[in-house]
Amino acid sequence: MQMQIVAERGIQPSRLRQWRTVLMDGSPQQRPADAPGSAPTNPVASPSDQAAEIARLRRELDRTRMERDVLEKAIGLFAQMPK
Repeated sequence: MQMQIVAERGIQPSRLRQWRTVLMDGSPQQRPADAPGSAPTNPVASPSDQAAEIARLRRELDRTRMERDVLEKAIGLFAQMPK
């Protein structure tokens, strides 16, 4: 079964073992929680953590929208410039 999952998902067998270990006994193998590909050790965040994450994501979205708007205006200006 594990080899089928590995083949279907294109992941390394060692990564699958790590995830399984974390899910079964909650002890990651000396990896930071925010490392790429690591399984979350606490999948349920507190309401205050969720609120902080939502606020951070909203700020990031606002910044990204502003950057998009600036780029759209720049494209419009460059398109109007004579060659």
